Amino acid sequence: MSLDKFSSLCQLLLLVGVMGVGMSATAGTPAKRALDTIVLTSGGIKVGTLKNIFGSNVYYVDTIGQEHSLRERNVHRIIYSTGRTQTLNQKAVVDVSEDDWKIVMLVDDAAQVDGLYARGVVSGKSSPTNKTKQSAQRSAETRIKKRCVAKGGIVVLVTKRLTTGGYGETPSYYIEGEAYGSEPLEEGAEDGGESSGSSDD
Repeated sequence: MSLDKFSSLCQLLLLVGVMGVGMSATAGTPAKRALDTIVLTSGGIKVGTLKNIFGSNVYYVDTIGQEHSLRERNVHRIIYSTGRTQTLNQKAVVDVSEDDWKIVMLVDDAAQVDGLYARGVVSGKSSPTNKTKQSAQRSAETRIKKRCVAKGGIVVLVTKRLTTGGYGETPSYYIEGEAYGSEPLEEGAEDGGESSGSSDD
């Protein structure tokens, strides 16, 4: 074999090897899965992949791969990852009680609020009495959830998190985001910014 032919063969084998590595890397990276949003009549939400609606139950798989079922009568609306919306029960609880702030979800992925309606910007800052970073975070998250409920929201798309306070200092936690609900703002209503009608306790 001539030197030129041997050199060409080596280049061809190298090219095939590089392409093979690239294809393997691509195949080994799973595509980000689009998620469906299930809005409950209670005002809560479930996020995952809808499997089917059979009999009187709605079956879905959550974000960690666990399968669940819901009674169809407890589901208000399904917002598919494609943007299509299916309403199962016409009447949902829109005016969420301020005592129900625990149903509010804090999410960082905008895909999880697809199909929901923006209700306004909300934020929460920890109480100065908190002694640990964990309690400061819980305090701030409780406040933002209460403000979300005050705006008629059920989900907060978090846009900012800030932790301050080092060793020997009082820890502080701040969180900010956009509140989203299952219903749009009433016609003519405007986002008044931060709501002051919800307790910070």
